[in-house]
Amino acid sequence: TQGALGCPSSGCIQGDFAERGCSSQSNGCYGGQCCWSSLEDAKAGCGPWVECAAFWGPSGGKFYARGPGHTGPLNGYGNVHGYIKVSVAPSPPVSWTMTTQGALGCSSSGCIQGDFAERGCSSQSNGCYGGQCCWSSLEDAKA
Repeated sequence: TQGALGCPSSGCIQGDFAERGCSSQSNGCYGGQCCWSSLEDAKAGCGPWVECAAFWGPSGGKFYARGPGHTGPLNGYGNVHGYIKVSVAPSPPVSWTMTTQGALGCSSSGCIQGDFAERGCSSQSNGCYGGQCCWSSLEDAKA
């Protein structure tokens, strides 16, 4: 996503999370927020962390963590990008809740296209629009 991501109504992720490589003090993060000093560190730190739903940057060379319910994209922060987590493989399995009405657009890197038989997703056999990966039923998509 082009633009910054705002904090959710519950507030920004603040503090030091050494196990995630995220330190507001040693990384020099604005306002005590959790941030990383590189895109690679942000991906590695946020990826498996359930409380981290996204991050954005670079702002002053920093990538800032965002929790579920983040807002954006926000303009006025220069040439920055928001990185929104697509999936996590938690244990136990993911539970789903519908929170939006309407279609979701593709990420800035594009739509997921092709056949992923191991996930039950087939652009050809399911008749998906524009070669996108899709399922034939809600139950199949959730599985």
